[in-house]
Amino acid sequence: MTARSVNALPIDHCVIFLLGKAFQRVTQEARDRLAVHGVSPMQYIVLSALWESDGSSGAQLTARLRIDSATITGIIDRLVAADLAARVADADDRRVQRVRLTAKGRSLRRPLETAMIDVNREIAAELGPRAKAFWATLADVGTRSLETKKPRTSAKRTPSRPAPAGQHETRRSPRITR
Repeated sequence: MTARSVNALPIDHCVIFLLGKAFQRVTQEARDRLAVHGVSPMQYIVLSALWESDGSSGAQLTARLRIDSATITGIIDRLVAADLAARVADADDRRVQRVRLTAKGRSLRRPLETAMIDVNREIAAELGPRAKAFWATLADVGTRSLETKKPRTSAKRTPSRPAPAGQHETRRSPRITR
């Protein structure tokens, strides 16, 4: 007799396991194809957004790609270090940094897009006639999850929830994001 519950789901039928394995496989394939050009999958994603809208701010890239600001900052740092992008001060607001493609970043568009198109084609070929429905389902699930995602709540004290007696509330300057 095993320790598994009668209602337990076998791991190979668990959606998180299956999606995780699929993610690992596709990411490794993309990593292999993009590495030839010195670019990671996440760098490719940011470059793609810049090819659509060169000169975006970090905040705009964060919103467009749904990536947290710390992650986007690291990716931009690596793109700048590789001379694929440059940070430039916004003409109207010097607090805002724009990310502009360099000539090298623009020149990689065709080979990187070709590599990713090939990855998509190979995955679609493995899925066969189900590929189109699969892509549509992924897009639908992703969109719905973003629409219904509730903002995280914080345990920080707010003016409506005063500090306990004997404790002083510390004030922080508001964080400005652009």
